[in-house]
Amino acid sequence: MIALDNEPLSMVDRVDFNRLMHKAVPRYKIPSRTLIPDIYDRINKKNMENISKAAVVSVTSDIWTCDHNNESFLSFTAHWISPDFKLEHGVLAIKPFSGSHTGENIANELHVIAARWNIPLNKIHIVVHDSGANMVKGVRVAEYDSARCFNHSLQRVITESLKCQPDLMEMLAASRRIVTHFNHSGLAQEKLKAIQKELNLPEHQLVQDQAQIFKAYSFDIKFHVVLIERKDPIASCTEK
Repeated sequence: MIALDNEPLSMVDRVDFNRLMHKAVPRYKIPSRTLIPDIYDRINKKNMENISKAAVVSVTSDIWTCDHNNESFLSFTAHWISPDFKLEHGVLAIKPFSGSHTGENIANELHVIAARWNIPLNKIHIVVHDSGANMVKGVRVAEYDSARCFNHSLQRVITESLKCQPDLMEMLAASRRIVTHFNHSGLAQEKLKAIQKELNLPEHQLVQDQAQIFKAYSFDIKFHVVLIERKDPIASCTEK
């Protein structure tokens, strides 16, 4: 409830909540509101110790704006090899990013995060990031060695390549319109489900693709395969 419904940690102290839990699960002992902060502190301490033992640390970082609240965030994930030669990683920061997304501001935040975790400049082997001009400049200004994310670069190549295929783009647009129709019509979804059952087909629900995420076009392939497999029931649903 705390994670999914964005409830405060103090909810475990509420009288009504305690009464509900006592009735629903009498033997369950409600944890203290300090449980999650304690877990957070314990994991932080463990990551700090592990990073201090690593010879070098590689970092993946990204900056994005949340669709739900229009707030910007910066992530900082460390990757390292343990003394017993095991690959380990830890998310060291996902923090709000205020102000302009300039290279200088990004560089400053990267330094702040690294300093908080006692990671000196010469210990960071490389920073992997997307191809955004501000991130490229930010890592350069921070004086870290850098590499661009292969998945992101590949996605950009595929996106630009698709724009040169008008027939394919029209097919994608038509497929999305079909899925949008079913997603906005409960009656159409019920009819599709009934026809799939009548034809002894697995009852799949059509899902819209998301071109903005990595591996999106792998998802697109599955997206269109499902449409092709369901072409008969879909056609039956759209017949007047």
